[in-house]
Amino acid sequence: MASSSFGMTLILILLIVVTLFVLLFLLTLILSNRKNSSMPSVPQSVLNFIKTGISKGYSKEQLRGALVSKGWNEFVVDDALKAVGRKN
Repeated sequence: MASSSFGMTLILILLIVVTLFVLLFLLTLILSNRKNSSMPSVPQSVLNFIKTGISKGYSKEQLRGALVSKGWNEFVVDDALKAVGRKN
């Protein structure tokens, strides 16, 4: 009876360890995919619009408002503004 109890405990511990490894693996996959997909592709036309607007003296807020009012996705516009800011 004691060996049966020990065997069940060992199986339970192994099951917990394997489950933790699987969860850790899935978490790293999710986080690595999030890093790769969090930056949507920014169209060159949006980048050019921002660069030209900045060179003409428009603020980033004005350029953001103009792009969003023309239907561009806010996240794409914000990513473009960040990208232009990193290049300067």
